[in-house]
Amino acid sequence: MYFTLLSPGLGLLFIAAAVLGLHGRVFARDDITGLPRERRVGELIGILCLVWSAHHGSMMLEGGMVSFRKYIWMLVPIIAILAYGHLDYLFARALGGLLVLCVTAMLHGAFVEQIHFRPVYSAVCYGVGIFGLLLIGLPWRFRDLLGVMQTSPAWRRRLAVLCLLVGVVFVVMPLAF
Repeated sequence: MYFTLLSPGLGLLFIAAAVLGLHGRVFARDDITGLPRERRVGELIGILCLVWSAHHGSMMLEGGMVSFRKYIWMLVPIIAILAYGHLDYLFARALGGLLVLCVTAMLHGAFVEQIHFRPVYSAVCYGVGIFGLLLIGLPWRFRDLLGVMQTSPAWRRRLAVLCLLVGVVFVVMPLAF
């Protein structure tokens, strides 16, 4: 059930990013370079990622380690507070984490639901997952990418078409089984 909601939902976000890019909406330079460091929105996305990760991490503790599940859940607010205060490029890193978590769930769902053209869907998922990992590890490159999109209409169009293709794959393929 979650797969048929998660994949089209993420696909619609990619399509919205593509429309924004194809529309040629130009933000002020400070807005673009400040987005990867946005703390409030990054904190909200980060809390979502922490709760999702804690859920899966606590499920892995079985047998004699079940008593440690409560410590994982106690770490969620502590890490959220520390991330807000001490982590730079919080939005970019949280967005990358959300993409990685979504892609892993979507890959699992694609194989459970046995959608058609799974190799194509999986390749697109892996591409988005690698982009998410790059956002986590190299968040300043996201700022640079947004800057290039600001100054170069050709790059903006290419990336918008790429986002559109990814969005269409994520929306259409799970619903076509």
